[in-house]
Amino acid sequence: MASWDKDCRACKVLWTTLFSLKQLFTTFDESGELAIGDLSFYNKLGGSELRKQEATALTTQLDKFLTGVRGAQYAEPTNQNQALSEMLQILMQEKSKVKDLAKAVKSNYVFI
Repeated sequence: MASWDKDCRACKVLWTTLFSLKQLFTTFDESGELAIGDLSFYNKLGGSELRKQEATALTTQLDKFLTGVRGAQYAEPTNQNQALSEMLQILMQEKSKVKDLAKAVKSNYVFI
């Protein structure tokens, strides 16, 4: 089970990024249990192809923010494609939680 912890840098960075991108509007403590389907990008009325396009755009934004702004590097042996793929899989699942996305960030990125 994924954890959502205010002392975890991956969780804090993910929350601030999603908040800055206006994907969520909940407090940090509430956000871990927030379903992916409740994020702004997730269009429940759109088809799966539209959701995939939107989720792909969001994964790219997250990756650029994590590596470019926050200075994260990919955890060995992860590369960009693997990190993006794992985040995309989570973002495509309506019932996944933000804390599941945080687990992927924590396992694929190292914050220095």
